[in-house]
Amino acid sequence: MRLQVLPGGFKIFPIVLSVAMFTLIQLFLLPVQARIFETENEVLRPLPLDPDYWRNFMEPDSTAYYSGVFPQGYHVKEPLQILKMWGQHGQGHNVTTEDGYIISLFRIKPKKLNAIPVLILHGFLGCPETHLMRGKQDLPIVLADAGFDVWLGSYRGSHHGRAHVNLTTQDEKFWNFSFHEHGYYDLPAMIDHILLVSGADRVSIVAHSMGNAVTLSCLATRPEYNDKIRSYSALAPYSVVRVNEHLLHQARKMVLPFFVEAVKINKNSFFTDVWRRRSFNPFATFCWSFPRTCLAGLANEWGTPYELSYYKLMPVLMAYVPSGSSNKNVEHMLSLESGQFRQFDYGPEGNRAKYGTSYPPSYNLTNVRVPTSLYYGATDRVVPAQSLQDQARALSNVVRARVIIGYNHLDFLVASNTREVMDNPIIEETMRAENVATMTS
Repeated sequence: MRLQVLPGGFKIFPIVLSVAMFTLIQLFLLPVQARIFETENEVLRPLPLDPDYWRNFMEPDSTAYYSGVFPQGYHVKEPLQILKMWGQHGQGHNVTTEDGYIISLFRIKPKKLNAIPVLILHGFLGCPETHLMRGKQDLPIVLADAGFDVWLGSYRGSHHGRAHVNLTTQDEKFWNFSFHEHGYYDLPAMIDHILLVSGADRVSIVAHSMGNAVTLSCLATRPEYNDKIRSYSALAPYSVVRVNEHLLHQARKMVLPFFVEAVKINKNSFFTDVWRRRSFNPFATFCWSFPRTCLAGLANEWGTPYELSYYKLMPVLMAYVPSGSSNKNVEHMLSLESGQFRQFDYGPEGNRAKYGTSYPPSYNLTNVRVPTSLYYGATDRVVPAQSLQDQARALSNVVRARVIIGYNHLDFLVASNTREVMDNPIIEETMRAENVATMTS
């Protein structure tokens, strides 16, 4: 399928059209989903709601910068400001990758010497802030309070990775990356920096959603990094995906070819860098003004949530998301819905020039040796629980694989019982891997 490239400022039209088509399908299905959701609310765990919770994340700003419900003269807080709000001492670190990208790491200063370092990786279009929305319930703070040396990572092209030693975000070459480069360049740079600063010989990793594709692509293409990672926990792991065939995903499949083609023909620039964090995010305003409808719409895509905590957190989440990526990464992520975890597809001719074959090579997951724990959500529509067996079979050292009842794709970040069903097991596995390493050294 080929789309006509329109001249000048109309170049962005195909991608806007495809997004509009998908949005119309969403709006058509939303009333039905909202009625279903109203019924399901009766069995969801109710929580006290604070409609103005988002105000905790406002920061005065003399510039005319604001995001959604955040009024003019304010902006959303950055990770170090949020950590301070939650009573933590944060540090900012800049890391330069082998190919010149400058990305930020955020560290919670450890409370003891020789603390075990843990790196937390966010998902697609996410950011470190999405792991810091609740305070003491958030995994980074739980780990820090348990005595770990906690680091929050970011990727090139995200809000905290928009610098380069030679390029600017106005350069087309800056945006020539997907999660493959996140794994091949960004993650190794983060790991090496953490080990240098902490003095540790290995780091443990916790990754949500796309962070799994980043980690596995790193270990598959740079297997020497297996020796620098103590343990790995994957939350709603996006890589080996078995697509859910519910009605919305059937509708998505109708629009997907148009969207992928639109992404291919649109170069990233100031106008087509559509995934960047916005100074004004209408979704944040919508989720604040119509929380129940917002939650019903998000449940369409992510799955039925565990509880109603989303009401107070959705405006906060949507103020930070999307936080930036490339069109190429979007295309690579969407290609995984074929069920194959492969490198970027440049088309037959491009693949032959790049890889020497007509098709992109699959990532060699037999190279992944790190002890791995897999956590899936039973109601997750992005990474259905049926994908667990495929992912577990592809890896040689899975030490834990579980499906969490009632969890959708986002519950790993916001559900009230994450401490019991996720955080404590992660701490247990991390300590077990550390103890095994100590006994064998």
